[in-house]
Amino acid sequence: MSKLKPQRDPRGHSLRVYSDVYDSPAFVALSPHDVLAYLALLRELKGYNNGDLSLPLSRAKKCGISHHLTLARSLRADLGSDVDLVREQIRVAAGQELGYTQADVTFRGHAIECRVNAEDPETFMPTPGRVDVFHAPGGLGVRVDSALYAGYVVPPYYDSMVAKLIVHAPTRPEAIARMRRALAEFAIQGIKTSLPLHRRIMDAPEFVAGDYTIHWLERFVAGG
Repeated sequence: MSKLKPQRDPRGHSLRVYSDVYDSPAFVALSPHDVLAYLALLRELKGYNNGDLSLPLSRAKKCGISHHLTLARSLRADLGSDVDLVREQIRVAAGQELGYTQADVTFRGHAIECRVNAEDPETFMPTPGRVDVFHAPGGLGVRVDSALYAGYVVPPYYDSMVAKLIVHAPTRPEAIARMRRALAEFAIQGIKTSLPLHRRIMDAPEFVAGDYTIHWLERFVAGG
């Protein structure tokens, strides 16, 4: 796979794709270049349209593709730069060039995102059901993306993520402190969520020190 060349779309725009890849040992050691090459092949098989690549359900277990706007973009773009991704995607769809180059994109401060799932924080089993209480945190540098409300029934048929909590601050220690405060304010009752796990992670010495790998969470959850 490493011998494959990343491709460009018919208009010449570079295909810079961010993805969540899981459930397959073959993907563990892939570099961003390899992932891009793989996605370029899938694009040839399934079609490519304005930055969004779709996979059939049978393949979703092997490779999960994050949509450019709905998942991690709020963390990387909205809180880290002044780039309006929606505007730029509309421009590209209309056949226009991007309004800036990669060198024009600058990031400032530090952002942390916690994805809140309707799951048991210890077993990670889905916990669909009725939300009795929903209170989202607020304040400077705090953002919550969610459709939950008191009385909403989380269905068992879809992805278990029910909210994204994003904080931004000038430095990483300040961002961690802000996230701790936001997590302490966040209240979802009626169903189990991953909020307790996020609170534990924010207090973990390894996380605070930045001393962790992709396998750290497994040991942390197991108590190791």
